[in-house]
Amino acid sequence: MSSIELAGLSRRIRSVRRSLRRQLDESQGSWSGLSASCVRQALLVYLWSQAKTSHHALDAAATYLARAAPLVIVQVAVSAKDAFDALFAATSAALMARLSTDPPASELYRACDFIIQYLLHDWVRSQNVEYGVAPTRQQLVRQALLFVPDGLPEAVENRLCLPFYGGPPSQRAYLRRFRKAWNGRIGTLPVTASLPIHVLQEKVIIANKTQFPIKFMKSLAKTLGLQVLVVPAGATGTLQPLDAYIFRTLRCEIRRQWTQTKSEAAEGVVSREAWLRVMATAVETVLSHRDWQRAFEGTGVTKQQNCISSHALKALQWDECPKIPAGRPSVGQASCIFPSRGAGSGNIEAWVKECAGDDSLIPYIRTLN
Repeated sequence: MSSIELAGLSRRIRSVRRSLRRQLDESQGSWSGLSASCVRQALLVYLWSQAKTSHHALDAAATYLARAAPLVIVQVAVSAKDAFDALFAATSAALMARLSTDPPASELYRACDFIIQYLLHDWVRSQNVEYGVAPTRQQLVRQALLFVPDGLPEAVENRLCLPFYGGPPSQRAYLRRFRKAWNGRIGTLPVTASLPIHVLQEKVIIANKTQFPIKFMKSLAKTLGLQVLVVPAGATGTLQPLDAYIFRTLRCEIRRQWTQTKSEAAEGVVSREAWLRVMATAVETVLSHRDWQRAFEGTGVTKQQNCISSHALKALQWDECPKIPAGRPSVGQASCIFPSRGAGSGNIEAWVKECAGDDSLIPYIRTLN
């Protein structure tokens, strides 16, 4: 066969393929006003999401349909799931066979990209609502790579993974598009009035500064809406009620719970899950089921320092607690609170100006680092 005949045969093959594609588009493009491309991508979302989340495949396809053609869903006056069920029932076997064996690469890429974003949005929402945390960029990228469907053509898979393997700039750009598309926000979670009461109640954070940097603790306190009280070095056991009254009891309870859990373990090994359960049970037993009001009064945290214990007065070499005069503290008095070489030493005067007059003090220091 000559080269001219081969070229003519190639043209006829391309013409047959275009004709078949046009026939398939016409047969599916008229369904309730949806375009053929939208129909194929909705079906691809359903087919390829079954590998990652079979029980959410219908939800993913319905969500894609609602986001891609919201006006059509409104016109047919049915839910997105019912609309996709009707679309799936009206799909021809030839189109399903084509999408299963040889889907268009561009449409397959867009469908799988939607699957990744759908699963990523669902995961971020569970982290926010159930655990109260905001994932970092590295965590989001790592999770998104887990959501890439298996068995994709190499070219499509490489294109999907390119933003995640391209370094921080491309990762931030992808997450920026993700936030814009799903109306999300990545960062610290603000405390809002809609939170349940047990979340807004007073909390105690037990942490070791060698494991948790000060910057992290300040950010966490800001996220939870907590006031940070700084205890001077060397006076922790006297002025901090947790050290003075609670930690010893808490350590004993943790030791008791841990010993019991280890003795009941099959191989005498306490798993991480069991260890967290021990900590949670000990904290619940010691902190929640006892009245620690007198402990906080004895260290001067409450009652305007009128009920300080004799032990604290003796440790501080006081006969009685000095009375704090009303009004703003002087710059000299404020300088005694902060280290002379600390990061906030240059903001002492600004902090004094922020202090409220009379009997109240500001609940946080806005100008200090």
